[in-house]
Amino acid sequence: MNFKRFIFSVLAAIVLISNNVYAIEKPVINPNTVDGVLAHVNGKPIMLTDIYPFIPAHRKNIIENNLMPNATPVEIDEHCLFLSLDDAINNRLILDAYYGNPDLNIPQKIIDQRINEIIEKRFDGNRAKLTAELAKNRLTYQAWKTTIEESLIVSAMISGNVVQNIHISNAEIFSEYNANKDKYIVKGTAHLGILQADNADIYTNIVAKLEAKEDFSNIIKELKLNGASSDPAGSIGWVNISEDLTPVFAEPAAALKIGEISSPIEMQGKYYFIKKFDEKAGHEKPFTEVRKEIEAKIFAREMSRLKAEWIKRLRSEAAIEYHIQKH
Repeated sequence: MNFKRFIFSVLAAIVLISNNVYAIEKPVINPNTVDGVLAHVNGKPIMLTDIYPFIPAHRKNIIENNLMPNATPVEIDEHCLFLSLDDAINNRLILDAYYGNPDLNIPQKIIDQRINEIIEKRFDGNRAKLTAELAKNRLTYQAWKTTIEESLIVSAMISGNVVQNIHISNAEIFSEYNANKDKYIVKGTAHLGILQADNADIYTNIVAKLEAKEDFSNIIKELKLNGASSDPAGSIGWVNISEDLTPVFAEPAAALKIGEISSPIEMQGKYYFIKKFDEKAGHEKPFTEVRKEIEAKIFAREMSRLKAEWIKRLRSEAAIEYHIQKH
């Protein structure tokens, strides 16, 4: 990667990482833990503090996606530690690739500009706030600045060695669309209302009013019903009949035409009447509507694949020594 291309990658990386959180993260492991060497990469130590920035994202992913349902908090922390250690090692390999290439150099003005942007966005342009936050987390300004600089270098290197090698053609996007059309189906929905009769007297009144062609919503108001919902007109909103309703309701609801009301449905000693206010047929999303979504999926897939290949190559050329083991 030549210097001109690298500078372009730096500018692209600033855009790619513009939404990253640069707030200072407190350690999620015991903050009083003595900093130790967890690994060596090409003779350089990876310290406990080097992995802190990566832990929150791994923990969030594991918890939100229930990836370790039977694990204890301690087991989750340990797993996050090892995932984050690999992240830190990969970052060190990328930084070594940068520093080992004399043709690559991020101009200081770009780094300073990025730091000023972060201070403006995260600390309202107030350096005193930054200083106070750094002191609270026992960090020096230079250490924080180095972190920002290294984040920019890593993102620029990923942009130059991975992102810029991703080329997605229209034919590839269209092929993905054709192969996965079932994923781009908008399911049919119906706008339904329900009358609920909790006892025989209410049931008799409802039947009489329906036979007299009284308005569905007016019946609810007159009898002070809520139709099994908080909506005074008895509406339960737009639903997918087959997925959102229990079978006892789904079958009669599916048979209704717009404006029709079902025969009484008995369930657990109560009676229900369903009205179909409106419906929307299911349809296949056109290619033009989902093109960008498909392209983004292909991009993410290719980026993951190419980055993994690149990191694997960097690891194969490096001396990596771990000093901790999983229990």
